[in-house]
Amino acid sequence: MYAAKLIEVKRPQDLLAAYRLLSPDGIKEPQPYLLFVGDGILRDSMEDSAKETGWQSIRFLGFRNQSEMPTMYDLCDIFILPSSFEPWGLAINEVMNAGKAVVVSDRVGCASDLIVDKQNGMIFPVGDVRALADAMRWAIANADQAGKKSLELIQSWSFQEDIKGLKSSLGIV
Repeated sequence: MYAAKLIEVKRPQDLLAAYRLLSPDGIKEPQPYLLFVGDGILRDSMEDSAKETGWQSIRFLGFRNQSEMPTMYDLCDIFILPSSFEPWGLAINEVMNAGKAVVVSDRVGCASDLIVDKQNGMIFPVGDVRALADAMRWAIANADQAGKKSLELIQSWSFQEDIKGLKSSLGIV
């Protein structure tokens, strides 16, 4: 699943291209569904590209309010954020709290803090569609174990942990 604006900087078109690489022959549909949650200027062109495949496994669910996102996260096994610029990526915190595997580009700010390579997810070089497809294959194959690890890792991210970290960096005991 992808949940963000369908705009250039978020690179949803890379995800669609990587998903197409999951097909064994370019014709047969990949096993998992691909869900796009969000709207934006790229939606029409992406829907057109998805229709060209003839596959029923690519779904555009449109914009969802924040209150609906836990339900959306429950629909997925892995969450993908391929952005070329993302100061943090709060959705990663949220989806990890839902116990999901994550795949993010190396331009997602939280990547080095929240993703432990091949434990709860993978980080790929932004714009590298083949690397994204490979990361997706790994995440699909390891979704249950990686999701459990995500939940375990995010448990140490709380407001209290944030305060302790700030105090430590300021030299306050």
